Amino acid sequence: MLRWADNNLLDLKWEEIGEHYGRYRLHVPEAEPAMARSLERYGQLSPVVVCRRQERYELIDGLKRLGAARGLAQIPHLSARLMEADERTAKAAIYGLNRAGGRTRELEEAWIIQALVSAGGRVEPGGGGGAVGTAPELGVPPAGADRAVAGGQPGGSVGSDPAGG
Repeated sequence: MLRWADNNLLDLKWEEIGEHYGRYRLHVPEAEPAMARSLERYGQLSPVVVCRRQERYELIDGLKRLGAARGLAQIPHLSARLMEADERTAKAAIYGLNRAGGRTRELEEAWIIQALVSAGGRVEPGGGGGAVGTAPELGVPPAGADRAVAGGQPGGSVGSDPAGG
């Protein structure tokens, strides 16, 4: 379950928002012009989602909005919701928030799941390793999670995080 710091929205300069977790998303620069047109025409309709990481706001959801805002002088700030999240929760939130909208790709899902389980081994519902509870949190059956992490090979081994962290 996501935990919001409070119900108030933050007004952040886009320079204040880091993209540490952007490595778990595929950057599609071609999508930003359409988002920029939408921001120019309608303004920001939904807040980006951020968490605090090492005294900085880090983007969890809103990669296209942030990228588009950087190119628009009339959008110097973004409205943001602050989520309480440690490293593991932030990664699960990226997966959950984007999966709900049908916006993740299989490769992105694999990166996130691998990052969640790389320290603890296999994804097992209520089972061993540091990945206890990961499959239920993400809504991924254990066998499906193994295939995603192993690049489609059931029972494959979990390597290091492909995105460097």
